[in-house]
Amino acid sequence: MSDKPLGRLLLEGLGEIAWIAVLVALGVLLPLPLVALGWALLLGAEWATDRWRGKVPYRLQQALFFWVLGGGIALGQALPGFWLGLGGGLLAVIGGVLLQIRFERGLRLERQAPQALDVPLPAGGSAWGGAAPERTPEGEAIRLFDGGEIAMGGPLVCHYLMPDGCFIPDCNPSARFSSDGRHFVSPLPSRGAWGLAIFDRQERLLYRCAVDNFWELDSVTEREVIGRHSPLTSNAPQRLELQMLKAGSEAESFVAIGDLWLPESEWQRWSRDLRAQPLPTPLGGPALEIRPWLPDSLLALDDPFAPLRANRGELWINGEASGLYLSREAPPLVWNDDGRALALQAAGEPLGQGTYWLWREDGGLRALGEPWSALPAEPHAGGPELLGLESGWLRFGLDLAQPCLTYERYGTLGSYSHSSLYLLHARDADDRPRWREADMPRLDLLLPLDGAAGRPGCLLQSAPLADGSRAVWEWLRDDQEAERGAYALRLGDWRLDGEWTLDHRVSDCGRYLAVVAFAEAPTLPQRLAILDSRERRLEWLAEPLADLHLQGFIDGQVHLLHLLGRNAYQPPGGPGEGDPGLLRRFDEGLPEPGAWHAFGRFHDDWRHYYEQARVAFDGTAWRLCPASRWLEAPPRPWSDGDFVLPSVGAEDAAWGFGFHYEGMHRDEDVRAGFSRDGYLLTASGIGLGNLAAPMIWSADGRYLALTRHVQRYEESDLERDQWRLLLLDVQERTLRRYRDDLGEYPCFDSFDDDLCFRCAGTGRYVLALDSLLKAPAESLQACAGRWLPAEELPRRRYWERLAFPSRPQ
Repeated sequence: MSDKPLGRLLLEGLGEIAWIAVLVALGVLLPLPLVALGWALLLGAEWATDRWRGKVPYRLQQALFFWVLGGGIALGQALPGFWLGLGGGLLAVIGGVLLQIRFERGLRLERQAPQALDVPLPAGGSAWGGAAPERTPEGEAIRLFDGGEIAMGGPLVCHYLMPDGCFIPDCNPSARFSSDGRHFVSPLPSRGAWGLAIFDRQERLLYRCAVDNFWELDSVTEREVIGRHSPLTSNAPQRLELQMLKAGSEAESFVAIGDLWLPESEWQRWSRDLRAQPLPTPLGGPALEIRPWLPDSLLALDDPFAPLRANRGELWINGEASGLYLSREAPPLVWNDDGRALALQAAGEPLGQGTYWLWREDGGLRALGEPWSALPAEPHAGGPELLGLESGWLRFGLDLAQPCLTYERYGTLGSYSHSSLYLLHARDADDRPRWREADMPRLDLLLPLDGAAGRPGCLLQSAPLADGSRAVWEWLRDDQEAERGAYALRLGDWRLDGEWTLDHRVSDCGRYLAVVAFAEAPTLPQRLAILDSRERRLEWLAEPLADLHLQGFIDGQVHLLHLLGRNAYQPPGGPGEGDPGLLRRFDEGLPEPGAWHAFGRFHDDWRHYYEQARVAFDGTAWRLCPASRWLEAPPRPWSDGDFVLPSVGAEDAAWGFGFHYEGMHRDEDVRAGFSRDGYLLTASGIGLGNLAAPMIWSADGRYLALTRHVQRYEESDLERDQWRLLLLDVQERTLRRYRDDLGEYPCFDSFDDDLCFRCAGTGRYVLALDSLLKAPAESLQACAGRWLPAEELPRRRYWERLAFPSRPQ
């Protein structure tokens, strides 16, 4: 949709109509010989402009068309009889238009056939990184920018900057100057059809030719371009006339920005940033304007485009230059309530680092101190966002990144998520997990307008609690290694004793605040406290948790990560030699708390092992939730986490753990998927790996039916994933494996004399135990109190140190 005013559009439309009417009227009113002479002159004008300018103007093509239309009307009027005149006029118009189309197509010579070379030339530079031209024929230096590949391992794309300031974009190292020095020619690499760029240095015109003959150039003479087609195929030699290539393409002129000359299409990309930009101000506030800034010479800079990319301009206040430079896109500034004071982020130099400034109507501009910044062991925060200017304070917003483990529930603390997390908060009656989104915690940072700034002078506030109060952190000191700060903490008028870290979470109900107490080396933060804002009560988690990191506080549960040990780094290798996940856990457990700090230091030979845990209120105190849940019904395909399924009579039990959950977020509350690649340990000491979650005990407690999820790429003859049955005999310590597919998402219902199960969308099935027992049985091997199949023997040391979970009281 055009942004021109309606009146201007109407005037332009009337002008177009008048132009067409004049052309048609001249064709109708002039004598036929003059009409024919005018038609010939217009054809000649098209030929001349195509030869000399490389293109035919649109207005000239339009004039020829409407001249033919008027001439056809005149011929129709001159012939006797209605039908003869109508037929003759139509034939004249149709014939004239067809002749014009054919003539104009003849001017476009890009379809010329490539000529074979009489004598092969030495091969020029490679499009994949050959020696690009470094100097002009006159010996002046050429500058190259932004060399990069098209996809991985593809030809290179680079930009050339000529000594006179002309910028030639999207070229290739296999470029050449013509022998007379007038033209610079380069292939234009592309994922699709390649092109050819011809820069006429004398006329300062750029031609982009729609020919894909040239991927690499060998020579450019005064008259010809000589090169080769794709070296990936035939590498056939190519030769085309230079002037013919120019004639068959549109010429693009150059426009100056300072002493830099850009093709018009490239200039349009930057020109919008070279206009004065007024800024909105409150009623009664000063007039603000960002005026464009360019250095005296762009070519003198190491990166001539740096000022354009920075997109900064100088701030003018009430018509006077401030000497400050700020971003033109969403300028970071805030006003106070009466519009008489302004705070902003700007640089004292055009390309300098931005700092914070305060402008007052009665005091002018002055610099503010630096805001608080996080230390390495403090919660990661994004850049501060200006929120408001208050009495005595400049308010910023900070989003704290969420700590994440390599395998979601366990692993190394390898990354931080700058988005919300999905955390388990409940389970349905069929054991399907339900997930809730935990947003990133937000801090407000208060920078004083007067006095000390930085970490000592700034205040940090939590998000508001349900009663509107905020927790406030005041810096006290940094630890001995300047990795983490100790802060005083208060909630409204309630000041808490002790020293605290910044790690915190506000509960989703807004009543509680989870915080972590500060601890100095040689130990690590380990104590979690829960603040009840309604009762003004502070409660502690009894168990110390080394190097704990909070993740969320939803449905009355605090989700956190804590350090349990470390593993010697072991790169993935053959079967049983890679990272076995929760089976291995850690090789070296935590030492005494007095050595935690040294234990937790990063070392190339070690990887620290963390696990996710939950803390909840049990009616009397805040306690850790059990890591394993005890089931009363067989687990389903989507059952995840650690679970224990007791046998009938509770003489044995199956502990499932270490599953990888496959699925995706369906919405905020439900995550659909299934569990695979888990482990099983029975109370009687049998260990198995690579299992899915569905399992069921036989009525007599002797057999345990298990499942394994086999992905289609694991076996060459599979067209889709399969769920397969395994049968474990805990009395004879044997394992039977079956290749038949159980169907999608099998759910076991009962296991008496027969094994009964259901599959998604296909009904109920029954497998007779007698038939299942006919399959060959594989004896398990004894290993220091464990019974394992052959594939688990390389990991027997991990199985041996596992302790079966005890049942919660």
